[in-house]
Amino acid sequence: MIILFFLIQLFIFFQPLDAMNKDTKLSLVEYYCTSTPQLVSPLQQLPQELQLHVLNCIPIPQVWFEKKRFNHNSGVLSAHFNKDETHILTASDDKTARLWDSSSGAEIQCFNHNSSVLSARFSKDETCILITSDDNSAHLWDSSSGAEIQRFNHDNWVRLACFNKDEACVLTASDDNTARVWDSSSGAEIQCFNHNDWVRLARFNKDEACVLTASDDDTVRVWDSSSGAEIQRFLHDNCVNSGRFNKDEKHILTASDDNTARLWDISSGAEIQRFLHDNCVNSARFNKDETCILTASYDKTARVWDSSSGAEIQRFNHNSWVLSARFNKDETCVLTSSDDNSAHLWDSSSGAEIQRFNHNSCVKSVCFNNNGTYVLTASDDKTARLWQKYTSWTCDQRLLCKLLFTWLLVQKTHKSVNSIHDFIATTCIYAEIDSGHVDMVWKSFPEQIQKAIWQKIKLSIDKYGK
Repeated sequence: MIILFFLIQLFIFFQPLDAMNKDTKLSLVEYYCTSTPQLVSPLQQLPQELQLHVLNCIPIPQVWFEKKRFNHNSGVLSAHFNKDETHILTASDDKTARLWDSSSGAEIQCFNHNSSVLSARFSKDETCILITSDDNSAHLWDSSSGAEIQRFNHDNWVRLACFNKDEACVLTASDDNTARVWDSSSGAEIQCFNHNDWVRLARFNKDEACVLTASDDDTVRVWDSSSGAEIQRFLHDNCVNSGRFNKDEKHILTASDDNTARLWDISSGAEIQRFLHDNCVNSARFNKDETCILTASYDKTARVWDSSSGAEIQRFNHNSWVLSARFNKDETCVLTSSDDNSAHLWDSSSGAEIQRFNHNSCVKSVCFNNNGTYVLTASDDKTARLWQKYTSWTCDQRLLCKLLFTWLLVQKTHKSVNSIHDFIATTCIYAEIDSGHVDMVWKSFPEQIQKAIWQKIKLSIDKYGK
């Protein structure tokens, strides 16, 4: 334990670029231990998992790589995991929703519509899939057989649909200026809520006594789900893109094309707080304890706000419209999707970019898996893609990666550098570390990890190099 303590102190505080001059070329471990060479042997004798525990004290950037790709014949609007993450459900402009095996990438089932599929979601037991389309309908499908179970017809595009808790009812939002409640078994219409323009969103509250709708008529409204009576109305100055209840359902959070997200009191209808962007706000959501609000906007930013004061806490900048933003489970990261052909993973505290996920066209939606080791993206480039965080570090891999990214910080690399080997040649690494050893460690990375590390290094060179 004493050795472990000193090792931890060494790797926290020791600066690896201050290695002693030696005639003999060093291994990576020796290089990091040159100030106290007596620790080389004890470190190498520790069990692998304990070595990794010690080396975890050396921070290195996260490395993500593309694990699987799911191909459609036109743009993909959304992609979601099922509960155990064995399947992925996608919705596409190619008139289909598709169910995929997340491990193999194989297509399991295809659900065909007569026009673009705008959204798709699983039922609780995942035996059914609820799909909306601009063929003026929502459809309920059997997920195993692909057979259509029920159809719910509107007079214009159906943008979104959701189940109530026991899935006896389906709630739809449509461009025919209505939201409607349907009997999921018979397909009969139970209730209709009328707006003066397209309805973009509809959702139940917890006890399903109320329905919340957001519309292009510049309003969010709360309705009595049984009688269809309007309970409360919240007025924006332009189309409303999203709306949601807070946990105790005393407040509603909305996002609008009037460049604002707003927090409202449901009982009085009064505006509590306003969060101002420089262009349309596409989405707004609470963090878990509702002290913060995360927004995504056409002003090329996502922002975190203090929900009480309205003060901006953090900003995440893209090169084009930001279409969506969400926290990971512990709220240490924010994941955004953008019209700049990328999704970005950000440190929610510092605002630093952790990882960029590149597509060939606009990225429409993003989501995390449960433990945050996978990211799922959907894009207009006709693909959904599954990205995995690299976690299988060996000791030497971790040390080499630390060394490479340290050099990125201490030198301005010329932008003409075009490969990992050219980059290493610009550093002083080979002056003290055995080149054969470095090459061996680099080759021990899987090919897709080599590519991911180099892309991250090249991105930094292009941004900060000379």
